[in-house]
Amino acid sequence: MDTISRMRTGSRSDGWALTLLLLAMATVFVFGLGRLHDGNLDTISRNHLTVAANLSPEHGFLGFYHRFLDEDGEIAYRVYNRFPLGGHLLIKAAIAPFPGDPAAQIRAARTLMLAFFAAAAVAAFVSLRRLTSSPGVALAATLLAFSSFDPLCSADMVATEGSIDLFVVLLTFHGMVVFAQEGRFRQLLVKTCGALLVGWHVYGLLLPFIVFGLASDWYRGGKPWAARLVRSRHLALGVVALSFGLSVLAFNFAREHASLTEPPQGPHVRGDEVALADLPSFRSMVRRLGWDADFNEANANPAVEYRPLLDWFVQRARLASIPYYVEYVVAGPLLSTAIFVWGIVVVFACAAGLTCARHRVPMAALAASGFCWGVLARGSVVFHTFEGMFLVGFPLVFFSIVLLWARRLFERLIGVCAGAAVLVFVLSGLQMERRLRLDAEPGLRAEIADYEGIRAIAPEGEVIASNRSEIFRSRFYLPGTIFVEGWNGRQRHRADFVLTRERGPGGAGLLTPDNRSVFLYDRAAYDAQYVTLGDPVLEGGRGWRIHLVGSRLLYTTGEACGTGRRFRNEPWFFLEVLDDRGRRRGYRRFGFQRMSFEVAGRCMAEVSIPGYDVAGRLRTGQLFRGGGPLWSEEVPLPVGSRG
Repeated sequence: MDTISRMRTGSRSDGWALTLLLLAMATVFVFGLGRLHDGNLDTISRNHLTVAANLSPEHGFLGFYHRFLDEDGEIAYRVYNRFPLGGHLLIKAAIAPFPGDPAAQIRAARTLMLAFFAAAAVAAFVSLRRLTSSPGVALAATLLAFSSFDPLCSADMVATEGSIDLFVVLLTFHGMVVFAQEGRFRQLLVKTCGALLVGWHVYGLLLPFIVFGLASDWYRGGKPWAARLVRSRHLALGVVALSFGLSVLAFNFAREHASLTEPPQGPHVRGDEVALADLPSFRSMVRRLGWDADFNEANANPAVEYRPLLDWFVQRARLASIPYYVEYVVAGPLLSTAIFVWGIVVVFACAAGLTCARHRVPMAALAASGFCWGVLARGSVVFHTFEGMFLVGFPLVFFSIVLLWARRLFERLIGVCAGAAVLVFVLSGLQMERRLRLDAEPGLRAEIADYEGIRAIAPEGEVIASNRSEIFRSRFYLPGTIFVEGWNGRQRHRADFVLTRERGPGGAGLLTPDNRSVFLYDRAAYDAQYVTLGDPVLEGGRGWRIHLVGSRLLYTTGEACGTGRRFRNEPWFFLEVLDDRGRRRGYRRFGFQRMSFEVAGRCMAEVSIPGYDVAGRLRTGQLFRGGGPLWSEEVPLPVGSRG
């Protein structure tokens, strides 16, 4: 009989436990956890919101970031098909009722993520209720595990690899528990295939479950090993999961290939030039596995090295094992680090051998799932803090075992533990809300208002020039825009407008004077300021000159963008403000290619001087591949440049 059925048929404690769980989960909606704020989670949320908003039959449900002009001046699409379609379709369904209202779309998408976060907790609770036969233990273990930093911080991150994927992973775990208890294999297959339509994290759970299951089958003995292997349902699950996952991936490949070889053309490649390695899903898969040598070298990817990856596991596992309120308020980082020592794993392993013996395979698989995913996707986990939320399986099992042993000694203590877990979860959520607030909502509303003003002047179909970082921030708010990217400055003359976060000197060509942070300019008037620059204020290395434009610096050269090999070999520039004693007061690092544009046959990049609070000096530098930085001379800060 299913756990929910048992709740309906008479267990009062089950009903109270589920009610307390749902009330605790309701607080995440009240607190509004994980608001869209500056940082990694904000960027990821914009990525997936944009891809979901752009899904349509017109493009064969191809996920793409934005439209842009390619080197021939034709419209192309920057494709983002890195995940199965299911998660993006769910986000699309949530935001579709609010066309042209980005604020409502963000609220709807965040609400959807929080709903899946709560559903993931319910799936964990129901599974642990089956495993432990104790609603109090299941409730306490679930809330303590979901009270840690990563689940709370990433709860409403709008992404298919966030709460949606966490829910399907834990739903698949529930299928494993039902299979272990009742032998119902078909429902496990259905849940596994459903999970693979949403994301790939479920492979982190499937791999240890299949390996441990096969080891368990071998240990039992009986029929010859070959016969047992052929008839093993764990092996059958692996075959089905691998085959279905490859089918989903092949479907992605087919959609991408068709879209990249037929109008509208895709980025970088066209026609018969399209190869498997050019497809976005293939590139993403190789990068996540850590096999993209060029990406690893260009980004100094620490995940491909043993020590940084091990450090990531230790750090994220520590955070996953301690409720955020305890870690942040009660214990503090130093004491919480001392609490989480790897000796706890030894205790956990010994206890697992004596507790819930018939459920060792699903419990061990759940505990190991996040670590297995980290090994499988080692090329990306170190870059993304939200990946720590998939380590929630470890504390779920650990707290369950600890509480089961406590129940043997003090039966009545479990009710107290469950009540304490509810309180800890609520306090952790409140503390996280205070941490993430940072005026994020007012800033977000102001930014949306800015883009509404921009859309009124530059409606759908207009061509806007901007640097790549600004395009990444604005593409969700300007879905019908055709962009000219900064690195493709030779197409700048085709643009009607310039989008930037910098106010031009004197407001020349400014079309949105009431905006606060994002500004739209008439492109011809904006570029006119760069025709006559006067004498440079600094001489950079290898022929670069630095001019002062208002309160900003302009790096420029006499050549057009991309005409010389040296531009490709000088990707990073530095801008440093020093006080009178030579101490750093402000610092910026930027990629020239990402910020460059072309005016009157010259390649240039514009950057703001870092803020400083004392009179000082300025110097610039360039970092060359295979060598150290090359710094310019130090000069006094220009008059009027003080921020």
